[in-house]
Amino acid sequence: MADYKRKNVKKLKAQKPKKSAVAENYKISSFENGEFNSEIPVKSSADAKTERKALRKKEKYLKTEPPKKRVVYTNKSPEELNGSTASLRVLNGTRQRKLFSRILAIALGIALIATITFFELSSPTGIIDAVKTSFGAFGSGSGFPVTINGNAALDIAAVGNNAAILSDNYIEMYNTRSKELFCEQHGYVTPKMAVSVSRALVYDQNSTQYSVYDASGKIADSTLKEPIVFGTVGRGGTLCIVTNPDDYAAKLTVRDKSNSTVFTYKSDAALLNTAIAANSGNYIAANTLSADNGKYRSKILVFSKKSAKPEHSVDYDGLIYSIDPLSDDDFIVTTDTGVLLLSAKEGKTSELDSGKTVQYKDSMPGFGFGAVFGVAGNGTTAKMKLYTKDSTPTFDGSIAGGANKVLWNDRYIVAAKDYNVYVYDYSGKLVHTINCGFSADKLVLIKDNFYIMNNAALTEMSVLDKQ
Repeated sequence: MADYKRKNVKKLKAQKPKKSAVAENYKISSFENGEFNSEIPVKSSADAKTERKALRKKEKYLKTEPPKKRVVYTNKSPEELNGSTASLRVLNGTRQRKLFSRILAIALGIALIATITFFELSSPTGIIDAVKTSFGAFGSGSGFPVTINGNAALDIAAVGNNAAILSDNYIEMYNTRSKELFCEQHGYVTPKMAVSVSRALVYDQNSTQYSVYDASGKIADSTLKEPIVFGTVGRGGTLCIVTNPDDYAAKLTVRDKSNSTVFTYKSDAALLNTAIAANSGNYIAANTLSADNGKYRSKILVFSKKSAKPEHSVDYDGLIYSIDPLSDDDFIVTTDTGVLLLSAKEGKTSELDSGKTVQYKDSMPGFGFGAVFGVAGNGTTAKMKLYTKDSTPTFDGSIAGGANKVLWNDRYIVAAKDYNVYVYDYSGKLVHTINCGFSADKLVLIKDNFYIMNNAALTEMSVLDKQ
Protein backbone atom coordinates (compact mmCIF):
# COMPACT_ATOMS: atom_id res chain seq x y z
CA MET A 1 0.00 0.00 0.00
CA ALA A 2 1.36 3.40 -0.91
CA ASP A 3 2.61 5.67 1.83
CA TYR A 4 0.73 8.99 1.75
CA LYS A 5 2.19 12.00 3.44
CA ARG A 6 0.00 14.60 4.99
CA LYS A 7 0.43 18.15 3.81
CA ASN A 8 -0.41 21.52 5.36
CA VAL A 9 -1.27 20.01 8.71
CA LYS A 10 -0.84 22.45 11.61
CA LYS A 11 0.26 20.94 14.87
CA LEU A 12 -1.63 22.23 17.91
CA LYS A 13 0.21 23.00 21.11
CA ALA A 14 -1.10 21.16 24.13
CA GLN A 15 -2.59 23.44 26.79
CA LYS A 16 -3.18 22.80 30.42
CA PRO A 17 -6.92 22.78 31.28
CA LYS A 18 -8.24 25.58 33.47
CA LYS A 19 -8.96 24.94 37.12
CA SER A 20 -12.63 25.80 36.76
CA ALA A 21 -12.98 23.23 34.00
CA VAL A 22 -11.34 20.56 36.18
CA ALA A 23 -13.54 21.44 39.15
CA GLU A 24 -16.73 21.33 37.19
CA ASN A 25 -16.05 18.11 35.30
CA TYR A 26 -14.10 15.95 37.72
CA LYS A 27 -14.33 14.80 41.33
CA ILE A 28 -11.30 13.86 43.44
CA SER A 29 -11.86 10.88 45.72
CA SER A 30 -9.77 9.62 48.67
CA PHE A 31 -8.82 5.99 48.77
CA GLU A 32 -7.36 3.55 51.27
CA ASN A 33 -6.21 -0.03 50.77
CA GLY A 34 -6.97 0.32 47.09
CA GLU A 35 -10.67 1.08 47.64
CA PHE A 36 -12.56 4.39 47.21
CA ASN A 37 -14.38 5.08 50.50
CA SER A 38 -15.62 8.70 50.23
CA GLU A 39 -15.81 11.55 47.78
CA ILE A 40 -14.34 14.98 48.35
CA PRO A 41 -16.56 17.64 46.63
CA VAL A 42 -14.78 20.51 44.95
CA LYS A 43 -16.62 23.90 44.66
CA SER A 44 -16.64 25.87 41.51
CA SER A 45 -15.35 29.45 41.50
CA ALA A 46 -18.90 30.78 40.99
CA ASP A 47 -20.21 28.91 44.05
CA ALA A 48 -17.30 30.08 46.13
CA LYS A 49 -17.89 33.67 45.08
CA THR A 50 -21.60 33.44 45.99
CA GLU A 51 -20.78 32.06 49.46
CA ARG A 52 -18.25 34.81 50.13
CA LYS A 53 -20.80 37.45 49.12
CA ALA A 54 -23.44 35.95 51.43
CA LEU A 55 -20.92 35.82 54.29
CA ARG A 56 -20.06 39.51 53.88
CA LYS A 57 -23.77 40.44 53.99
CA LYS A 58 -24.23 38.36 57.14
CA GLU A 59 -21.27 40.01 58.87
CA LYS A 60 -22.53 43.47 57.91
CA TYR A 61 -25.99 42.69 59.27
CA LEU A 62 -24.58 41.34 62.59
CA LYS A 63 -22.49 44.47 63.07
CA THR A 64 -25.55 46.75 62.62
CA GLU A 65 -26.64 48.40 65.87
CA PRO A 66 -30.21 47.77 67.01
CA PRO A 67 -32.61 50.74 66.71
CA LYS A 68 -32.79 53.04 69.66
CA LYS A 69 -35.84 53.09 71.81
CA ARG A 70 -38.35 55.79 70.93
CA VAL A 71 -39.07 58.35 73.61
CA VAL A 72 -42.72 59.37 73.95
CA TYR A 73 -43.54 62.57 75.80
CA THR A 74 -47.01 62.43 77.32
CA ASN A 75 -48.91 63.46 80.40
CA LYS A 76 -50.39 59.99 80.82
CA SER A 77 -49.01 57.51 83.33
CA PRO A 78 -47.51 54.17 82.27
CA GLU A 79 -50.56 52.45 83.65
CA GLU A 80 -52.84 54.55 81.46
CA LEU A 81 -50.71 53.97 78.38
CA ASN A 82 -50.42 50.22 78.94
CA GLY A 83 -53.84 49.66 80.44
CA SER A 84 -56.12 47.06 78.92
CA THR A 85 -58.97 49.54 78.88
CA ALA A 86 -57.24 51.80 76.38
CA SER A 87 -59.44 52.63 73.38
CA LEU A 88 -58.89 50.66 70.24
CA ARG A 89 -58.39 52.37 66.87
CA VAL A 90 -59.32 50.75 63.59
CA LEU A 91 -56.70 51.25 60.92
CA ASN A 92 -58.18 51.48 57.43
CA GLY A 93 -56.12 50.14 54.55
CA THR A 94 -55.47 51.83 51.18
CA ARG A 95 -57.65 49.52 49.13
CA GLN A 96 -60.75 51.74 49.18
CA ARG A 97 -58.67 54.84 48.60
CA LYS A 98 -56.98 53.29 45.55
CA LEU A 99 -60.34 52.13 44.21
CA PHE A 100 -61.76 55.64 44.57
CA SER A 101 -58.71 57.10 42.81
CA ARG A 102 -59.14 54.71 39.89
CA ILE A 103 -62.84 55.51 39.56
CA LEU A 104 -62.11 59.25 39.68
CA ALA A 105 -59.37 58.93 37.02
CA ILE A 106 -61.68 56.93 34.73
CA ALA A 107 -64.50 59.47 35.19
CA LEU A 108 -62.17 62.39 34.40
CA GLY A 109 -60.87 60.55 31.31
CA ILE A 110 -64.40 59.91 30.06
CA ALA A 111 -65.33 63.55 30.68
CA LEU A 112 -62.25 64.75 28.77
CA ILE A 113 -62.96 62.47 25.81
CA ALA A 114 -66.62 63.56 25.79
CA THR A 115 -65.61 67.24 25.86
CA ILE A 116 -63.15 66.83 22.98
CA THR A 117 -65.73 64.85 20.98
CA PHE A 118 -68.39 67.52 21.61
CA PHE A 119 -66.16 70.35 20.44
CA GLU A 120 -64.98 68.29 17.46
CA LEU A 121 -68.56 67.65 16.37
CA SER A 122 -69.95 71.10 17.19
CA SER A 123 -67.06 73.03 15.68
CA PRO A 124 -67.54 73.29 11.91
CA THR A 125 -63.90 72.68 10.97
CA GLY A 126 -62.65 70.77 14.02
CA ILE A 127 -61.32 71.57 17.47
CA ILE A 128 -57.85 72.62 16.27
CA ASP A 129 -59.25 75.30 13.95
CA ALA A 130 -61.74 76.36 16.64
CA VAL A 131 -58.95 76.96 19.18
CA LYS A 132 -56.79 78.75 16.60
CA THR A 133 -59.55 81.10 15.45
CA SER A 134 -60.68 81.74 19.05
CA PHE A 135 -57.21 82.98 19.94
CA GLY A 136 -57.06 84.93 16.70
CA ALA A 137 -60.35 86.72 17.41
CA PHE A 138 -59.37 87.64 20.97
CA GLY A 139 -58.67 91.26 21.89
CA SER A 140 -60.05 94.78 21.50
CA GLY A 141 -59.43 97.74 19.26
CA SER A 142 -59.76 101.48 19.76
CA GLY A 143 -63.53 101.50 19.16
CA PHE A 144 -65.95 102.15 16.33
CA PRO A 145 -66.14 103.61 13.71
CA VAL A 146 -63.21 101.83 12.06
CA THR A 147 -61.67 103.14 8.85
CA ILE A 148 -61.27 100.41 6.24
CA ASN A 149 -58.17 100.01 4.09
CA GLY A 150 -59.78 99.74 0.64
CA ASN A 151 -61.04 102.53 -1.55
CA ALA A 152 -64.57 101.14 -1.95
CA ALA A 153 -66.41 98.50 0.11
CA LEU A 154 -67.92 95.81 -2.13
CA ASP A 155 -69.40 93.34 0.36
CA ILE A 156 -69.68 92.59 4.08
CA ALA A 157 -70.62 89.29 5.71
CA ALA A 158 -70.59 87.70 9.16
CA VAL A 159 -68.06 84.92 9.75
CA GLY A 160 -69.10 83.63 13.14
CA ASN A 161 -69.12 86.69 15.41
CA ASN A 162 -66.73 88.64 13.17
CA ALA A 163 -67.35 90.99 10.26
CA ALA A 164 -65.48 90.24 7.01
CA ILE A 165 -65.19 93.18 4.61
CA LEU A 166 -64.30 92.84 0.95
CA SER A 167 -63.17 95.99 -0.81
CA ASP A 168 -61.68 96.65 -4.22
CA ASN A 169 -58.15 96.00 -2.93
CA TYR A 170 -58.36 94.26 0.46
CA ILE A 171 -60.01 91.54 2.49
CA GLU A 172 -60.11 92.42 6.21
CA MET A 173 -61.87 91.13 9.29
CA TYR A 174 -62.90 92.78 12.59
CA ASN A 175 -64.33 91.40 15.81
CA THR A 176 -67.19 93.01 17.72
CA ARG A 177 -64.67 94.91 19.90
CA SER A 178 -63.31 96.77 16.82
CA LYS A 179 -60.02 94.83 16.70
CA GLU A 180 -58.62 94.27 13.22
CA LEU A 181 -57.99 90.52 13.05
CA PHE A 182 -56.18 90.68 9.73
CA CYS A 183 -55.96 92.75 6.55
CA GLU A 184 -54.58 91.45 3.27
CA GLN A 185 -54.37 92.79 -0.24
CA HIS A 186 -56.02 90.22 -2.52
CA GLY A 187 -54.88 91.53 -5.91
CA TYR A 188 -58.06 90.42 -7.74
CA VAL A 189 -59.65 92.37 -10.58
CA THR A 190 -63.24 91.24 -9.95
CA PRO A 191 -63.26 90.04 -6.32
CA LYS A 192 -66.25 88.10 -4.94
CA MET A 193 -66.82 86.69 -1.46
CA ALA A 194 -68.75 83.70 -0.10
CA VAL A 195 -68.80 82.86 3.61
CA SER A 196 -69.75 80.20 6.12
CA VAL A 197 -69.90 80.30 9.90
CA SER A 198 -66.13 79.81 10.14
CA ARG A 199 -64.49 80.74 6.82
CA ALA A 200 -64.51 83.21 3.95
CA LEU A 201 -63.84 82.31 0.32
CA VAL A 202 -62.58 85.15 -1.88
CA TYR A 203 -62.20 84.49 -5.61
CA ASP A 204 -61.46 86.45 -8.76
CA GLN A 205 -64.52 86.01 -10.95
CA ASN A 206 -63.73 85.19 -14.59
CA SER A 207 -60.13 84.54 -13.56
CA THR A 208 -58.44 81.48 -12.02
CA GLN A 209 -57.41 82.40 -8.46
CA TYR A 210 -59.06 82.08 -5.06
CA SER A 211 -58.10 82.29 -1.36
CA VAL A 212 -59.60 80.98 1.89
CA TYR A 213 -59.54 82.87 5.21
CA ASP A 214 -60.57 82.37 8.81
CA ALA A 215 -60.23 84.68 11.81
CA SER A 216 -56.46 84.09 11.88
CA GLY A 217 -55.91 85.14 8.24
CA LYS A 218 -55.25 83.29 4.99
CA ILE A 219 -55.19 79.51 5.33
CA ALA A 220 -55.15 78.43 1.65
CA ASP A 221 -54.96 79.71 -1.92
CA SER A 222 -54.98 78.09 -5.35
CA THR A 223 -54.81 78.77 -9.05
CA LEU A 224 -57.13 76.75 -11.29
CA LYS A 225 -56.82 75.97 -14.98
CA GLU A 226 -60.21 77.43 -15.98
CA PRO A 227 -61.86 80.77 -15.13
CA ILE A 228 -64.08 80.76 -12.04
CA VAL A 229 -67.81 81.38 -12.48
CA PHE A 230 -68.73 81.25 -8.77
CA GLY A 231 -67.72 79.51 -5.53
CA THR A 232 -69.25 78.58 -2.17
CA VAL A 233 -67.88 77.36 1.16
CA GLY A 234 -69.82 74.99 3.42
CA ARG A 235 -70.14 74.95 7.18
CA GLY A 236 -67.38 72.35 7.52
CA GLY A 237 -65.03 74.13 5.12
CA THR A 238 -65.93 72.18 1.95
CA LEU A 239 -65.34 74.28 -1.18
CA CYS A 240 -67.47 74.08 -4.32
CA ILE A 241 -65.84 75.91 -7.25
CA VAL A 242 -67.65 76.08 -10.61
CA THR A 243 -65.46 76.93 -13.59
CA ASN A 244 -65.93 77.43 -17.33
CA PRO A 245 -63.72 74.94 -19.24
CA ASP A 246 -63.24 74.94 -23.01
CA ASP A 247 -64.42 71.37 -23.63
CA TYR A 248 -67.49 71.26 -21.33
CA ALA A 249 -70.42 73.51 -20.46
CA ALA A 250 -69.38 73.65 -16.77
CA LYS A 251 -67.04 71.96 -14.30
CA LEU A 252 -67.57 71.50 -10.55
CA THR A 253 -64.49 71.06 -8.34
CA VAL A 254 -65.10 69.96 -4.73
CA ARG A 255 -62.30 70.41 -2.20
CA ASP A 256 -62.18 69.60 1.50
CA LYS A 257 -61.29 71.93 4.38
CA SER A 258 -57.58 71.28 3.73
CA ASN A 259 -58.01 72.50 0.12
CA SER A 260 -57.40 68.99 -1.28
CA THR A 261 -59.50 67.93 -4.28
CA VAL A 262 -62.25 65.43 -3.38
CA PHE A 263 -63.74 65.04 -6.86
CA THR A 264 -64.57 66.91 -10.06
CA TYR A 265 -67.76 66.73 -12.12
CA LYS A 266 -68.09 67.88 -15.73
CA SER A 267 -71.42 68.85 -17.27
CA ASP A 268 -71.58 68.24 -21.01
CA ALA A 269 -74.38 70.56 -22.12
CA ALA A 270 -76.12 72.13 -19.10
CA LEU A 271 -74.77 75.05 -17.08
CA LEU A 272 -74.25 74.92 -13.31
CA ASN A 273 -75.80 77.90 -11.56
CA THR A 274 -75.54 76.76 -7.91
CA ALA A 275 -73.57 74.25 -5.82
CA ILE A 276 -73.15 73.99 -2.04
CA ALA A 277 -72.15 71.44 0.61
CA ALA A 278 -74.57 70.25 3.30
CA ASN A 279 -73.98 71.36 6.88
CA SER A 280 -72.84 67.83 7.74
CA GLY A 281 -70.44 67.77 4.81
CA ASN A 282 -71.81 64.41 3.69
CA TYR A 283 -73.56 65.67 0.55
CA ILE A 284 -73.11 68.20 -2.24
CA ALA A 285 -76.17 69.64 -4.01
CA ALA A 286 -75.82 71.31 -7.41
CA ASN A 287 -78.27 72.49 -10.07
CA THR A 288 -77.89 72.26 -13.83
CA LEU A 289 -79.84 74.71 -15.98
CA SER A 290 -80.90 74.28 -19.61
CA ALA A 291 -83.63 75.53 -21.96
CA ASP A 292 -86.20 73.53 -23.91
CA ASN A 293 -88.56 75.29 -26.41
CA GLY A 294 -87.96 78.60 -24.68
CA LYS A 295 -88.62 77.25 -21.18
CA TYR A 296 -86.12 76.68 -18.40
CA ARG A 297 -85.49 73.16 -17.21
CA SER A 298 -83.55 72.45 -14.03
CA LYS A 299 -82.03 69.27 -12.65
CA ILE A 300 -80.82 68.97 -9.07
CA LEU A 301 -77.83 66.66 -8.64
CA VAL A 302 -77.01 65.19 -5.23
CA PHE A 303 -73.46 63.86 -4.72
CA SER A 304 -71.99 62.04 -1.77
CA LYS A 305 -68.94 63.69 -0.27
CA LYS A 306 -66.46 61.46 -2.14
CA SER A 307 -68.11 60.41 -5.41
CA ALA A 308 -68.27 62.25 -8.71
CA LYS A 309 -71.26 60.15 -9.74
CA PRO A 310 -74.58 61.69 -8.58
CA GLU A 311 -76.51 59.54 -6.10
CA HIS A 312 -79.81 61.26 -6.95
CA SER A 313 -81.17 63.59 -9.61
CA VAL A 314 -84.41 65.55 -9.41
CA ASP A 315 -85.96 67.19 -12.48
CA TYR A 316 -87.84 70.49 -12.16
CA ASP A 317 -89.82 72.22 -14.89
CA GLY A 318 -88.81 75.79 -14.27
CA LEU A 319 -85.99 77.97 -13.00
CA ILE A 320 -84.09 77.12 -9.79
CA TYR A 321 -82.26 80.16 -8.50
CA SER A 322 -80.29 78.72 -5.61
CA ILE A 323 -79.82 75.87 -3.17
CA ASP A 324 -78.97 76.57 0.48
CA PRO A 325 -78.16 74.16 3.34
CA LEU A 326 -80.86 73.94 6.00
CA SER A 327 -80.33 71.07 8.48
CA ASP A 328 -77.50 68.53 8.57
CA ASP A 329 -78.44 66.73 5.34
CA ASP A 330 -81.35 68.81 4.00
CA PHE A 331 -81.37 71.74 1.60
CA ILE A 332 -83.85 74.47 0.77
CA VAL A 333 -84.36 75.22 -2.92
CA THR A 334 -85.44 78.63 -4.21
CA THR A 335 -87.43 78.50 -7.45
CA ASP A 336 -89.19 81.02 -9.69
CA THR A 337 -92.50 80.29 -7.94
CA GLY A 338 -91.60 79.45 -4.34
CA VAL A 339 -89.36 77.29 -2.15
CA LEU A 340 -88.84 73.52 -1.92
CA LEU A 341 -87.33 71.26 0.74
CA LEU A 342 -84.75 68.79 -0.60
CA SER A 343 -83.81 65.63 1.31
CA ALA A 344 -80.30 64.67 0.24
CA LYS A 345 -80.55 61.14 1.67
CA GLU A 346 -83.76 60.31 -0.19
CA GLY A 347 -83.24 62.49 -3.24
CA LYS A 348 -86.78 63.89 -2.99
CA THR A 349 -88.30 67.37 -2.80
CA SER A 350 -91.39 68.62 -1.00
CA GLU A 351 -93.16 71.95 -1.37
CA LEU A 352 -92.95 74.60 1.34
CA ASP A 353 -94.46 77.59 -0.46
CA SER A 354 -95.62 77.94 -4.05
CA GLY A 355 -97.32 80.43 -6.32
CA LYS A 356 -95.19 83.27 -4.98
CA THR A 357 -92.27 85.12 -6.50
CA VAL A 358 -89.18 85.15 -4.29
CA GLN A 359 -87.93 88.71 -4.01
CA TYR A 360 -85.08 88.04 -1.57
CA LYS A 361 -83.69 84.98 0.23
CA ASP A 362 -80.89 84.27 2.69
CA SER A 363 -79.66 81.55 5.03
CA MET A 364 -78.52 82.54 8.52
CA PRO A 365 -76.29 80.00 10.35
CA GLY A 366 -78.11 78.83 13.45
CA PHE A 367 -81.32 80.71 12.64
CA GLY A 368 -82.62 78.93 9.55
CA PHE A 369 -83.74 80.18 6.17
CA GLY A 370 -85.81 83.21 5.18
CA ALA A 371 -87.57 84.29 2.00
CA VAL A 372 -89.27 87.55 1.08
CA PHE A 373 -92.12 87.14 -1.42
CA GLY A 374 -93.39 89.76 -3.84
CA VAL A 375 -92.23 91.82 -6.77
CA ALA A 376 -89.05 93.80 -6.14
CA GLY A 377 -89.64 97.53 -5.81
CA ASN A 378 -93.45 97.29 -5.68
CA GLY A 379 -95.50 98.17 -2.62
CA THR A 380 -94.59 99.52 0.80
CA THR A 381 -94.69 96.09 2.45
CA ALA A 382 -93.75 92.53 1.50
CA LYS A 383 -94.55 89.11 2.92
CA MET A 384 -91.75 87.22 4.63
CA LYS A 385 -91.39 83.70 6.01
CA LEU A 386 -88.70 82.24 8.24
CA TYR A 387 -88.03 78.49 8.58
CA THR A 388 -86.05 76.69 11.26
CA LYS A 389 -83.55 73.96 10.37
CA ASP A 390 -86.36 71.39 10.61
CA SER A 391 -88.37 73.48 8.07
CA THR A 392 -90.89 74.71 10.68
CA PRO A 393 -92.15 78.28 9.97
CA THR A 394 -91.27 80.63 12.83
CA PHE A 395 -92.31 83.93 11.27
CA ASP A 396 -95.00 84.76 8.75
CA GLY A 397 -95.58 88.48 8.51
CA SER A 398 -94.94 91.75 6.68
CA ILE A 399 -91.77 93.83 6.46
CA ALA A 400 -90.73 96.87 4.46
CA GLY A 401 -91.18 96.29 0.73
CA GLY A 402 -88.20 96.48 -1.59
CA ALA A 403 -85.63 95.83 1.13
CA ASN A 404 -82.04 95.60 -0.11
CA LYS A 405 -81.00 93.20 2.63
CA VAL A 406 -82.83 91.24 5.35
CA LEU A 407 -81.12 89.64 8.35
CA TRP A 408 -82.40 88.01 11.55
CA ASN A 409 -81.48 86.23 14.75
CA ASP A 410 -83.60 84.55 17.42
CA ARG A 411 -85.09 87.90 18.58
CA TYR A 412 -85.17 90.42 15.76
CA ILE A 413 -85.62 90.80 12.00
CA VAL A 414 -83.65 93.63 10.41
CA ALA A 415 -84.55 94.99 6.96
CA ALA A 416 -82.37 97.58 5.24
CA LYS A 417 -83.92 99.87 2.65
CA ASP A 418 -82.41 103.07 1.27
CA TYR A 419 -81.03 105.03 4.27
CA ASN A 420 -83.12 103.27 6.91
CA VAL A 421 -82.90 100.06 8.95
CA TYR A 422 -86.25 98.65 10.11
CA VAL A 423 -86.25 96.41 13.19
CA TYR A 424 -89.15 93.95 13.75
CA ASP A 425 -89.88 91.46 16.50
CA TYR A 426 -91.26 87.99 15.82
CA SER A 427 -94.84 89.16 16.23
CA GLY A 428 -94.35 91.35 13.15
CA LYS A 429 -94.34 94.61 15.13
CA LEU A 430 -92.04 97.40 13.91
CA VAL A 431 -89.85 98.05 16.96
CA HIS A 432 -87.45 100.72 15.66
CA THR A 433 -86.65 102.71 12.54
CA ILE A 434 -82.99 103.77 12.41
CA ASN A 435 -81.75 106.36 9.95
CA CYS A 436 -78.10 105.64 9.14
CA GLY A 437 -77.44 108.76 7.09
CA PHE A 438 -76.10 106.71 4.17
CA SER A 439 -77.13 103.74 2.09
CA ALA A 440 -77.85 100.83 4.43
CA ASP A 441 -77.38 97.90 2.09
CA LYS A 442 -74.04 96.70 3.49
CA LEU A 443 -74.58 95.44 7.03
CA VAL A 444 -74.34 92.33 9.21
CA LEU A 445 -76.30 91.42 12.34
CA ILE A 446 -74.35 89.97 15.29
CA LYS A 447 -76.30 89.47 18.53
CA ASP A 448 -77.98 92.79 19.48
CA ASN A 449 -75.87 94.98 17.21
CA PHE A 450 -75.54 95.48 13.50
CA TYR A 451 -72.36 96.58 11.78
CA ILE A 452 -72.86 98.75 8.75
CA MET A 453 -70.48 99.91 6.02
CA ASN A 454 -70.10 102.96 3.92
CA ASN A 455 -67.21 103.42 1.53
CA ALA A 456 -64.85 104.60 4.25
CA ALA A 457 -65.74 103.15 7.66
CA LEU A 458 -67.38 100.35 9.62
CA THR A 459 -69.88 101.56 12.22
CA GLU A 460 -71.59 99.73 15.08
CA MET A 461 -75.25 100.37 15.89
CA SER A 462 -77.64 98.73 18.35
CA VAL A 463 -80.98 97.32 17.24
CA LEU A 464 -82.37 98.62 20.54
CA ASP A 465 -81.58 102.29 19.82
CA LYS A 466 -84.23 104.61 18.46
CA GLN A 467 -83.11 107.25 16.01
